[in-house]
Amino acid sequence: MSSSLTVEKIPAGEARHIKDLLQHIQAKLRQRYSKGVMLRHDHPKMHGLVRAYLIVEPGLPAELQTPVFQPHRRYRSWVRFSNLHPVPRSDLHGDLRGMAIKLTGIAGDKLSADDSVEQTQDFLLQSAETCVAPDVAHYARWHRAMSGGTWSAFWYCLRHWKTAFRGWQMMLKCANPLHIAYFSVTPFLFGREVVKFAVVPAIRTLDSLPDHPADDFLRSAMLEQLGQEDVVFDFMVQVQTDPVRMPVEDASVLWPESLSPFRKVATIRIPRQEFDSEEHAIMASR
Repeated sequence: MSSSLTVEKIPAGEARHIKDLLQHIQAKLRQRYSKGVMLRHDHPKMHGLVRAYLIVEPGLPAELQTPVFQPHRRYRSWVRFSNLHPVPRSDLHGDLRGMAIKLTGIAGDKLSADDSVEQTQDFLLQSAETCVAPDVAHYARWHRAMSGGTWSAFWYCLRHWKTAFRGWQMMLKCANPLHIAYFSVTPFLFGREVVKFAVVPAIRTLDSLPDHPADDFLRSAMLEQLGQEDVVFDFMVQVQTDPVRMPVEDASVLWPESLSPFRKVATIRIPRQEFDSEEHAIMASR
């Protein structure tokens, strides 16, 4: 199904909710970091920033080709792995794990005037397949409640137990960020198609949680594996085929793979490397 049959319908008041959410986040950051270096609000704890390549499939079908995704195309990339929690803490806690991919060498017009000179393309993914809230309005209320202290979070969860249960289910414990799958959560326009993205590891043997883990054991696991071998992920898309069961405006709905399975469009190869360097530290701070 092409995007011509799936029209985006922006909810009333969405721009206002986005503005309010941004103002709330900015206020929390100023309060949290009144002195010293200000970290990002979400995903402040980084496990590793690594060099990578995205290699488009040589036999990519015509309906899945876009200006960026052309057969045999190869892009130098950076990939950042992280924890969502706004305050860095031990990796043993359940959390949403993040994977941010930045392709370089991407020409063409950008949607934002601020990015008009950039030659990059970003993909932001997390370890959960859906969002805790269906839209910006609900997410803004959830965000305020969760960041408002224990009682604020408690009363919100009592009144919105389905949302709370969904959020609890998303908290993941893992032994190695290189061994789990990541998802875009929300849909995007991909050429003429509406799709969700997934990045799935090709590894067969998974690490186990260490018996006595250090606070930063996920970074250590990455350092150990990438010190010995390359790491490969499959970059995949799920094309929307049913606008009702696979909605654009409700990010809390899981798109059924029985209606549309994920299809591989590229490979992400992270070469063997040592990423504890000054160059990586500079890139990570941007």
